Amino acid sequence: MARKHDNGYGKGTFIDTKMFLSEAFLSLGQPGTSPAISSVSTQVLIMILGKRQFSNAKDRKGLKTKQRTDDNRFALTYKELLSYGARLDRNGNRVKGCMTIPKITRAIDELLAKGFIEVVEYGGAYEKHKSIYALVDDWATWKVGDPPIRIRSNDVKRGYQGKPLGAVKKQFSRTRT
Repeated sequence: MARKHDNGYGKGTFIDTKMFLSEAFLSLGQPGTSPAISSVSTQVLIMILGKRQFSNAKDRKGLKTKQRTDDNRFALTYKELLSYGARLDRNGNRVKGCMTIPKITRAIDELLAKGFIEVVEYGGAYEKHKSIYALVDDWATWKVGDPPIRIRSNDVKRGYQGKPLGAVKKQFSRTRT
């Protein structure tokens, strides 16, 4: 049962050997491998992998094994990534970390392009509406030079959209009396 203020992470996680030896994983953050690259792509992927939930089970031979119990839907917010990207200095004070909003955006775009994740639901329709991601295995077939597997849709029409939808700044005229 999840605690009230649970961060969604289990006791630990693992990375499949095929994944971390794949060309897609080894090329994360490498220039020229994707339209968008980020130095924090690997960390963002690990954060998503850490959200997976497992339970103890037994295989056909009766040996203990771990079985996934999640529904492959993970919410990962920029605020959460920024808080984990921060670090503590020698005095125990929290200092800004290496993760920034532009780096996180590029990391998500790179993970989409190389086939690690897909967007199940775009967030932002209302306050606290989070984007939902799912893990996919398309990274296994990705090679350097391949076109992006997925591209994030940039035309999600939510909130204030400005002049194209008819919203114009009200003009006030000042007259002297």
